Order: sequence, then structure tokens, then C-alpha cells
Amino acid sequence: MSSERLIAAFDDIARAIDLVDAWVKEAGGSAKALRANTQSRSAIERRLLIISEAAIRRHKIDLDGAIIAGVVDEKLAELRRACFSAIESLQGSE
Repeated sequence: MSSERLIAAFDDIARAIDLVDAWVKEAGGSAKALRANTQSRSAIERRLLIISEAAIRRHKIDLDGAIIAGVVDEKLAELRRACFSAIESLQGSE
């Protein structure tokens, strides 16, 4: 991958993060931003997709091992718990 494409991918990631940060701060926190309205939640979700897509585009770059370990050790477990919590909540509302 050319350095220009890598720069573009990293720029996409940084800009998406900046937008999400601004929306979250404006709303008074991530929970409030996600609950504010469908438009806010959709905008945040879209930016997370852009971050994911840009990260995939630059997948040939080696990430720092500590960053990967942090995601695996901390964030995946959180995501798993959130998924099961959502499942329980949805099943309870049926």
C-alpha cells in the first residue's frame, strides 16, 4: 500500500474519531449521545464503520502489540458482555 493511501486511511480514522468525540462532548457523554435520537446514534455508528473500514484498508501496517493486547484484554470482553446483556434484555421484552 502506498504511503499516500496509508496517510488517507489514518486521516479518515482521525477525522472520524474527532467527529465522534465532538458529538459525545456536545451531548454530555457517550450514553447521552447514543440515546439522544436516532440521527445521533446513526451518525456515531457510521463514523465507527468508517474507522473500521479505514483500519482494514491499512491492515498491512503492524500495530503496536500493546495496542492489540489492550483491545483483546479489555474491549472484547466488554463487547461480549454488552452483547449478552442486549440479548437478555431483548428476550425479556418478548
